[in-house]
Amino acid sequence: MKNRFLPRLMIEDIEAVVTPLPGLTYLTKLRQIVGGAKLSVDVIQYQWNFYPYEKTLPLQQFNEDIMNQIRAGRKYRVILNIADRGTKIARINNNARKNLVSAGAKVKFGSRFVITHAKLFIIDDRFVFLGSHNLSKFAVAQNDEVSILINNVTIAMEYKRYFDLLWSRK
Repeated sequence: MKNRFLPRLMIEDIEAVVTPLPGLTYLTKLRQIVGGAKLSVDVIQYQWNFYPYEKTLPLQQFNEDIMNQIRAGRKYRVILNIADRGTKIARINNNARKNLVSAGAKVKFGSRFVITHAKLFIIDDRFVFLGSHNLSKFAVAQNDEVSILINNVTIAMEYKRYFDLLWSRK
């Protein structure tokens, strides 16, 4: 199969502040950094769950924080995995799309022929969250997951280049 991204190494051996975020630490740090976003947040997620009937759930509180940020004028672009209609992931991500778009975010689905499996946040072109955490209550509170926070503009811009390439696809 032909790789349509054709990644190329543009940076190497860049010094950055990197924070490991295993398990529960991920959502805490993500809420802190995303909550401080001043301009923009770009997101790629395989799965993004909303839990409107579980208001005290930390992930749902994060979702509400994001919805309020979007309504307040933060620029959010989100790429979600698309799956065959009728599948659980399709229902979950269609619901996320509906919620995010209703607040004013721009949301696209990845290619139908390629799984969008990345889990990436780029905040204010400076902070990057990258790892294995989906936005589900199991991923942020129960599963054995690991992610990192990278604080570096050069690295953030490289991931933004990747995001923009995916965003520009049909």
